[in-house]
Amino acid sequence: MSISLADVKDFLLVTSPIIIAYISYRTNRKSAKEIQLDIEKTLKEKDAETNQILTKINAELESQKELISWQHSQPQTEEIGLKRYSNICNLPSLIAKINLILQHNNLKTNELEDIKSMLLKIDLPKSEEELYPYEIPILIEFNKLFHTIEQKLEPKI
Repeated sequence: MSISLADVKDFLLVTSPIIIAYISYRTNRKSAKEIQLDIEKTLKEKDAETNQILTKINAELESQKELISWQHSQPQTEEIGLKRYSNICNLPSLIAKINLILQHNNLKTNELEDIKSMLLKIDLPKSEEELYPYEIPILIEFNKLFHTIEQKLEPKI
């Protein structure tokens, strides 16, 4: 049995890719320590992503809880009447705007009297038998504003 050049060539053609693949595998193969580090790194990244998602979900749930509790603390407009509800709920923005006008402008007596007369025209639940808890701080702020206007009118009259 003699080995011919063609047999060697065929043998090398078959074994060379296998040998190259084996050498490549051996040189690129990671040690158990490297694999463990890669796994730990991936797990830390996934944990961080999961924690971020959980934090966002918790924040969203908390805001929804607050919104629901706020909605349940407010009486429904059918219970107290639409006019009373809208008058009270629109007062904070009105008070803030009038306070800004009073702070930044030197108003004349007739302008202050006009503001006072307009404020008196607002139908507030002062004479009602009962007040709702959310109305009390708004009415306190309204009374402060009204007294501020009266104090500015006193020296000018």
